[in-house]
Formats: sequence, structure tokens, C-alpha cells
Amino acid sequence: MAKPARRGAKIEDRVITLINENTGIGAKIVSYLKQLTGRDLTSCSAQKTGKSERKADIKVNCNNATLYISVKSYEPKADYNHVERGYVDDYRNKWNLPESVYKALKLFVGEVDEKGTPLPRLQFVDKAKEISSNVDLIINELNERARQGLIDENEKRELMKEVEKKGVTPGLIGKMRRLTFNQINHIDEQLVRDVLSFFKQNKKFVVKNILVGDLNEDCLFFLVVKIERNTCCYYIAGASRVIEIYSQGEVTISKEGSLLIGKVELQRKGGNRWTKERKWWDVAANQIQFKISPSEITRDFNTVMIDCEMCYEQE
Repeated sequence: MAKPARRGAKIEDRVITLINENTGIGAKIVSYLKQLTGRDLTSCSAQKTGKSERKADIKVNCNNATLYISVKSYEPKADYNHVERGYVDDYRNKWNLPESVYKALKLFVGEVDEKGTPLPRLQFVDKAKEISSNVDLIINELNERARQGLIDENEKRELMKEVEKKGVTPGLIGKMRRLTFNQINHIDEQLVRDVLSFFKQNKKFVVKNILVGDLNEDCLFFLVVKIERNTCCYYIAGASRVIEIYSQGEVTISKEGSLLIGKVELQRKGGNRWTKERKWWDVAANQIQFKISPSEITRDFNTVMIDCEMCYEQE
């Protein structure tokens, strides 16, 4: 488990302990849940959520209600959380993506053939396996993409090192073939116009989907923990308001070539997992992921600042 994930798990455990102790900050959390729901909540107990409740971290069972809490933590110097990631093929089905938007997202993550034609994920993996032993073919493609200006010399060198160290994997081929939205715009302006149009028309739907998923937004609350100078401050807001916060703003292309959907950033997942036997078990580098700044919630005028405490031990 990566360090941010370990820290996040510790914070969730701390929140569960606070609620179950029902004193101090824990009692205040339950009190604000009463205010936000308008319900008389008693005998509340907290626990980790199950896999089917994936957009929440904590389930709070009370006398007459079950509520959910999504915990987001940040430090001012690292003000971001990754809230969702997945394969373009899955979003095509879930969001009914138009063909042009699907193609643009496939180019963005690099799940295409050498001519830029989108490939379904499993077909892309099979094609990668077919050419995995032909290192010269990959090196020739790297040189050609560098010649065309699709990757710079530093990127080419890094990918060459990765080929030598790890061999050829689907993740590496995706990183070699992927394009920023700025690069896609130079190749086909209409594709990028279609991307912007789709996400403008569906902005609130997309933001709600990645933040809330299938949960009832009236029963979901966001608890943000700001960590600064060994002090943890707790903020709480309802999911409906959080959706409004992150839906604010335009749909645009960032300077780096990612997609900004209101206050949510759509970017490419990093990494390229492999085993020592060079068997592929995850092609995370070919996924898209969505990132938010939790401080947006703490700065909103509707958000309640609960209290602060000295932080428990952080890694």
C-alpha cells in the first residue's frame, strides 16, 4: 500500500474511533449529521464500508438511519485526492460516450494501434503481447514518434530505459502512444471540440458519478481533514453541496494538456505495473483518473468546520 493510502486508512480508523467514542469531535460529527439531515440520530456506531459502497469510506448506523461518510485528507503543500480511475472502455458503456469522444480518450491514454486507431482494452493487451518480444520494432516506433514531435527526447530516453529494464508491456506501449489533448487538437480539432461539448453538456452528471456513484447523495457526507503543523482540522459538507462545488467552472484543456471538468481534473494514470516474471497483471498506466483539491470544500461558505486536534502519528 502506498504512503498516501496508508495515511488515508489511518485517518479513517481515527474517525471511526471518534464517532464510536461519542465524545469531543466524534460527538460533534454526529451532531452536525443531525443538523444536515434534520433527523434525530441516536445510538450511532461507525464501521468501514463494504465493496458495494465504494464511494464511501465509513458507514454510520444510527437508530433510524444509515449514513455514509467519504473521508478526504490533504496537506496544503499536497492539496489533491484521486477520487476515481478506470478504463476508457468502461466509461464508454457507463456514460454512453459518443464515438469521437471515445476515440479522443483512447488517444489520450494510448490504447491505440501504431496508426492511432482505438483498440478495445483486451485487444490492445493481446496486440502488445504479440510485439512484446520485438524490441527493435518498439525502438523504431519510439524514434519515429520522436521525429514527428509526438514525444520529446527526454521522454524517448526514459521509455528506452524502461524497455531495457522491464521489457515491453501494454502500459509502456500506452505511454509511448498516448497524446495530450493539446496534441490531439493539432491532429484533429473536431475531436477536441466534441470532448469539450460532451463534458460541458454532462458536467454535473459526470461530477456526481465520480464523487457519489450509486449512493443516495442525501445520505452521503464528505469529511475533509486538513493536516497542517501536526494539527488535524475536520470539516463536513453534504454530498449535494460538494457536487455543486466541483461542478463550478468551465470545461477546458489545461496547459499540460489534461481536461478540466469544472474543478475536477481528468488525467492519465501513471505507473506501469509488472511482476519479476514480467507477467502483466495490471495496466494501470492506460487508465484515466479524476483528481480534486479537497481544500475547495473547506473554503466553501456552506461547509462546517467541526474542530481541530493534535494529529495522531503520521507516516
